[in-house]
Amino acid sequence: MKNQTPPLSRLREMPEVDREAYAALSGMAVTALVLGLLSVTALIDPLALLVPLCGVVVGAWSLVRLARREGELTGRKAALAGLLLSILLGSVAAGQWVTHRRLLQAEARKVGAAWFERMAKGQPQLAHQLTLNPDSRQSSGEDSWAPYRENRGLHDELEKQLADKLFRVLLALGEKATVRFYATEVIDRTTRDEVVVMLFVVTFDGDAGKKSFLVRVAVKRTPTEMEGRVPWKIMGLTGGVRPAWEVPLD
Repeated sequence: MKNQTPPLSRLREMPEVDREAYAALSGMAVTALVLGLLSVTALIDPLALLVPLCGVVVGAWSLVRLARREGELTGRKAALAGLLLSILLGSVAAGQWVTHRRLLQAEARKVGAAWFERMAKGQPQLAHQLTLNPDSRQSSGEDSWAPYRENRGLHDELEKQLADKLFRVLLALGEKATVRFYATEVIDRTTRDEVVVMLFVVTFDGDAGKKSFLVRVAVKRTPTEMEGRVPWKIMGLTGGVRPAWEVPLD
């Protein structure tokens, strides 16, 4: 009869259980991965840049925590994937946001400069066209005064603007005044509209030397399907203002 190994001795010979196979999955690592995947929303909405930012913080802290509790927790790959996704998508979204802001500012400045140029040349009717929706503007090459003779509403709007002190001063100064861009106060993309608020400096020779005043110009991006139309509309013009950051709080 062959020798049989007692059952108890067989139990002693069984390999030790791999502790790592039974380590708990880190909830923070899973959260980091989820935030990394959700970071794609930052490419659509700039406000969602908070998502990849949180993903970087949670992912980094998760990796530190896993290193300290090695063998007790698992999820390093998930935490690392979430961290890398947050960094990648967050960087792309931030770059896209900065580039778009610069483009908006550049386009808005051109609209503001065009308005001042038309006023300097004594063409208030053409300057007024920039305050209308792009699709409602008169085509270039036509009699620029015709719409104001034929449309009582446009006539009254222009007449009201010309009664404003800012318009009278600019028309009186004409090309003797110099206009330059000063600063951008606001670039607002929180709604469907894209609004840019800028400051321009108007300088002219006064009785006691050079004089200057600031003009606030607010423009809104207004899409148009008509070829050749500038997709911007001037919303507001205010002269003799101070920069928003210099105005004391009440």
